[in-house]
Amino acid sequence: MRPLIAARSRPVPQPNLILQVRTQWNGDISACTFHYHIDSYQPRLLFADGVDCSSQSLTAIWVERTRQLLQTTLEETAISEAGDFRSHLASFGQYLWRSLFPEELQSTFRTIANLNLPFTLLIIADQDAWFPWELLHDGQKFLGDRLIIGRWFWELEKARPYEFPVGAVNVAHYASVEQPELWTELLYSSGAPPPVPMEASIFNDMSLLESIRGLHLIRYGQSMEAANLQDAPVRVDSDCGTEDIEQEVQPAKLSLRRNHPLVSLSYVNAGRVELTALEQTWASTFVRAGCSAFVGSLWAVRSQVETAFLGAFYHSIWAGQTLGVAFNAARRLAQTVVPESWDWLAYVLFSDPMARPYRPVPGQGYAVVEPIGQEIDDPVAPGATVRFRVSLRRTPPVWYENRLMEVAEDLRFEDLRVFIVTSGLQVTPGDSVIMTLTAIGDYLGWFMLAVPPEMENRSVLVQVYFEDGIEPVHHLRFSLKVSNGDGV
Repeated sequence: MRPLIAARSRPVPQPNLILQVRTQWNGDISACTFHYHIDSYQPRLLFADGVDCSSQSLTAIWVERTRQLLQTTLEETAISEAGDFRSHLASFGQYLWRSLFPEELQSTFRTIANLNLPFTLLIIADQDAWFPWELLHDGQKFLGDRLIIGRWFWELEKARPYEFPVGAVNVAHYASVEQPELWTELLYSSGAPPPVPMEASIFNDMSLLESIRGLHLIRYGQSMEAANLQDAPVRVDSDCGTEDIEQEVQPAKLSLRRNHPLVSLSYVNAGRVELTALEQTWASTFVRAGCSAFVGSLWAVRSQVETAFLGAFYHSIWAGQTLGVAFNAARRLAQTVVPESWDWLAYVLFSDPMARPYRPVPGQGYAVVEPIGQEIDDPVAPGATVRFRVSLRRTPPVWYENRLMEVAEDLRFEDLRVFIVTSGLQVTPGDSVIMTLTAIGDYLGWFMLAVPPEMENRSVLVQVYFEDGIEPVHHLRFSLKVSNGDGV
């Protein structure tokens, strides 16, 4: 069984509660137990800190059938009276509550509910614990109605962002979506760059997505006539079901790791009950591809509900609200605008609810120093020489983890040079590195550091100065570890 995840220090507060869910299968994979652990980061919730408990043993058949039960529940409500929707959904939620949560965990969440405050909860679960946690019902309310919930994938915990860049939202849609410009208008917000409609064919070249700062996808569910669809995010056969989306996307090498954008999905009901397979396909695909957050619905929702949710969500994001606050405000507005619908409960946030947006500020490119043939932290033996590539880029490298910046499309300098300052190492060239402008608009240069044979084990500070004439541009520093391999 996987060990518990320890929270890391960061400049943004942790969610009030973090619930870790780990799955332990028996020897022949015929049954499993879910292990729960709660960490509390709110003084009023110290009673919940350190809670450890486990579910009853559940068969693999039960787990699979439960995932299909939501579809059955929605189909039943579609043919019942409008007022019965909540009762059907609540019964489903209570069944999951009793089956998945042991008594101790039920008691803990009931005590939290008695405080009647909108605490934030992050659920970190492995891939076998894909359940509609927001729909669990304690007998009075849904869990997603009591708490502001965000989800994240266990194996990607180290990649969980606490902030994310915002910029122009690129809008892509299925061919079946009529008047997509009406949806695009919802993304306009005062002080924000206008949304950018994307041509359908743009998904044939996934590399174009590396430069986006935001992405919104629009899909209509299947109508009663089951009209042919052109699928997003890539073109797939119209006969393929939703479960095939991930397989179609992966060969296209979707990567969002350069800018880590916010991604949202409008999945609009076209007359037939339809689950979106959100966790298994859409969210899993885009989060693993590198997005900072993914927002969508568990089932196809009414267009009026989606309209209210989408506009409110992005308006709050551009106002600087955290993901959790923006998500909660959007759901509440959708609930208010269409009070007879329970579609607002369908929305799920895949990200840290405390993650905050930031607007990239203007900058003079991304300064990068990379050793050739080794990592920057690898030790170097006395007498060895290491060659380095130094660059000033318009776009960040894929491993870049700091804040993004707005870089001029035409990055130009009169006399860009790099100066290497260090002690005890031989630097080549000795005076400065002349930076050459490449065909793609970046600046590139090379230098070498030679370690004297007599140098003892130590870390040598290396400072790298980028200057345009007498004007400073960037400054980097790193340590070169010199080691003869004896472990001293």
